[in-house]
Amino acid sequence: MGKTCIYCKRNLGFLNGKINLNDGNAICTACAEKAGINTFSGTAIVAAQNISSENLIRMIDGKKPLTSEDMMLVPYREKNMARIDNFTPTNRVGILVQFDDNAKEFIVGNGDTADLFQYENIVDYELLQNGATVSKGSMGGAVVGGLLFGAAGAVAGAAGSKRVEIDVCTNLSIKLTLKDTYRKVCYITFINSSLATNSNAYNVAYTLAQNCMSYFKIACDMVQEGQKPNNTMVQSSNADELRKFKELLDDGIITEEEFRVKKKQLLGL
Repeated sequence: MGKTCIYCKRNLGFLNGKINLNDGNAICTACAEKAGINTFSGTAIVAAQNISSENLIRMIDGKKPLTSEDMMLVPYREKNMARIDNFTPTNRVGILVQFDDNAKEFIVGNGDTADLFQYENIVDYELLQNGATVSKGSMGGAVVGGLLFGAAGAVAGAAGSKRVEIDVCTNLSIKLTLKDTYRKVCYITFINSSLATNSNAYNVAYTLAQNCMSYFKIACDMVQEGQKPNNTMVQSSNADELRKFKELLDDGIITEEEFRVKKKQLLGL
C-alpha cells in the first residue's frame, strides 16, 4: 500500500515525486518545497530525510522547528496542556512568562512549547547579561545584585563586589533552576542580539527582565510564607497541653516542680 503525504494527505505512488523520511513517513515534493527544501538537490533531500514529520509540518506552516529537547518534552507538555488552557494569570511579563498567584503556578513560553511549573519547583533564579550575573535570588534567600543597585548596563564584578559597565548587550536572560519537574534548567531570553545599552529597546527589555525577577521573588516568598507554622494553632496546642499537665498535677500524678518545668517549656519562658 502506498504512503500518503504527511501534509497534503495525497496518495503517493511509485511515480509520484516524494521524499521518504527516516521516521517511516513521506512528503510529496510539492509540500517539501513549501518547507523550503530544494527537491532538485540530492544533499538537501538527504538532509530532509532526517527531519521529523512534525518539524516538516511546522516548517510549512511557518513555525519554528522543535529542537531535540522540545521533542523530548512533548509528552510532558501534553499532560500539562489542559492546565495551560485553563490558566488564569494574575501577572505576566509580555508573552514570555505568566504567573498565577492563586494556583501558585507559572508558564514559561507560549503555544506548543509552553512549560508549566509550580512556584515550589523554583530552586533559584539568576539574571544573566552577556553571560555574567546581574542579580540572583533563591527559595528562602535574599536577592543580591542588580535588583539592589538596579543599574541597566551593569553586571556584577568579582564576588559581586563591583559593577562593570558595558556598552553593548548581546544576551539578556533569566536562568531558572528547578526541582521535582521534567526540566531542571529553563532559560527566559529577553535579548538575543546586539543592542546598545543606551537604546530604548534595551531599556524596555531590561525593565521586563527586572520585573520578571521581582515576580519570581514574590513567588518564592509566597511558598516560604505558606510553609511557616500557624502560630495561632501552635499556641492553642500548647494551651491544651498545659491543661492536660494541670490535670495530672491536680490528680497527684506529677509534682508541682514537674508542672512548673513543663509550663515554662510550653510557654517559652
